[in-house]
Amino acid sequence: MPDRYDMEEQKLMDKAKRRLHWGVRYLERALDGEQVGDVDCVGFSIRPPTRDKNEYLCVMRGLSDDGSPVVAFHSAVGLGEVLTGIGERLRNGTLSWRPDEFRK
Repeated sequence: MPDRYDMEEQKLMDKAKRRLHWGVRYLERALDGEQVGDVDCVGFSIRPPTRDKNEYLCVMRGLSDDGSPVVAFHSAVGLGEVLTGIGERLRNGTLSWRPDEFRK
């Protein structure tokens, strides 16, 4: 019979799996053409942690309504967390888009 701690651990794991699933689904929807606010998402990249910074960095690329390139960032400690977080932020509209200085 599983003890209480095993059951709690399983509940936490199930919740994390659901969050990751939905985060990835929101990311897919944005990349498949569903507009996010005034931005059409055109791609993203994930940079792994470095010695100086122990976080993954997701860089979202998009085009604003006027066609100019924009970019938004999200970082997290784990790969699952960065995917979950970027999806949730796409869904709830909390990404801060700014002009993309590298894609003018």
